[in-house]
Amino acid sequence: MTSFQKAGDILGKSPLNNSPNVNNADKDISNNVKNVEANKNNLGKKKDTTDPMTIKFVNLLKEFLDEKAKNKWLIEILEKRLDDYENRAYYTKAAKENKPEILLRFLAQVEDSQRQGKIKKSKGAYFTWLVTNKHRLL
Repeated sequence: MTSFQKAGDILGKSPLNNSPNVNNADKDISNNVKNVEANKNNLGKKKDTTDPMTIKFVNLLKEFLDEKAKNKWLIEILEKRLDDYENRAYYTKAAKENKPEILLRFLAQVEDSQRQGKIKKSKGAYFTWLVTNKHRLL
């Protein structure tokens, strides 16, 4: 009578198991499984696209400036970079009602659109549109 051997015992004695390709394939499969699991955990999460330098700068502002000084600084930056000194009242209102990170993100988007030639009216008008429609964009 012959006894049955386990499949693992038969495969364990195979000369193919000593092949570097077989061992690397197992490692690649386990790495791919880990990557798939990590991607499943990140599904549905919004990726933050804010520039890291902007985040650092805003954090410094939070640390060293009081609220009025932050708003004044932000308003001046918006006026200068949007080349729109006539709408200071709107930028003051926007600075009071919105987080600096959001306004700086919109400012970066305006400047990027300007470089691409996509702005039809003015940088200030496009920035105003972004701020008033932020509920659709964020």
